[in-house]
Amino acid sequence: MVEKFISVFLALTFCIYSGVLTYAVADTNSSDADIYTEEPLNVYITDKDALEKIAQMKNLQIPDGYHLECYEQSFYVRNEYVSAEHLSSIEPKSRALLYRIENVVIRTPNFYFAHEYEHDIYQGPATISTTFTLNKSVKKSIGVSIGNGTVKDAVGYDVTDIYTVSKEFSATVPAGKYLEVKAYPLYRRTTFDIYNQWTGELVQREARTNRPVGLYIEQYTYSK
Repeated sequence: MVEKFISVFLALTFCIYSGVLTYAVADTNSSDADIYTEEPLNVYITDKDALEKIAQMKNLQIPDGYHLECYEQSFYVRNEYVSAEHLSSIEPKSRALLYRIENVVIRTPNFYFAHEYEHDIYQGPATISTTFTLNKSVKKSIGVSIGNGTVKDAVGYDVTDIYTVSKEFSATVPAGKYLEVKAYPLYRRTTFDIYNQWTGELVQREARTNRPVGLYIEQYTYSK
C-alpha cells in the first residue's frame, strides 16, 4: 500500500532536482510527540514550474480551459492523540498465554495513505464553511493471534477504538476559479516485536499499529 510520510513538526520545503519534485522533510525524536499543538503548518506554492510538477505527480483532473494556479498544504494533529508516556515506562503485561511484546517504538514522522481521503470541488464565486470529520479505526499488521488487551498495554491505546479526526475548513473562491480540496487522515505508527514467551523465539519483527491522529489537507486552486 502506497504511503506518503510527512513530518508534522517542521514545515515542508519543496525542492526540484533533475526535474523531479521531492519532499524535503525533517524527522524528529518520538519523545517530542507531546509538544505539537493544533496550529497548522502550511505550504503555499505559486511557482509555475513547481505547479506543473505537482499537477503531473498528482495526476490532477483539471477542468477544461483551466490551469493550476496555487497549491496549499495544511497539517492538523489532535494533541491528545499524540501525547504519550515515555516508552521506557511502559511494561507490557503478559495477558497472552503464548506471546509477549517487546521493543515498542513510536515512529515519526506521521503519514497518510495516498488513496484514502475525502474530496470536494467548488466553483466560484463561493464562500465555503465546512468541517471535515473522519472516523477511522486503527490499522493493524499483526501476523499472529494475540489479545487486543496485550497490544493495548504495549502501545498505550485501545487498538479496537474508532478515532475521530476533525477540522473546520473555510475559504473564499473568486468568480472564474475552482477550488479542489482533499482531506486525508494522518496516522502515527507504533512498531513492536512479538516473541513466544515460552521458547523465546521471535515470531514477528516490527508488527505495527497505525493510529489516526489528525488531518492533512490539500488545496488546489484552478484559474483560466
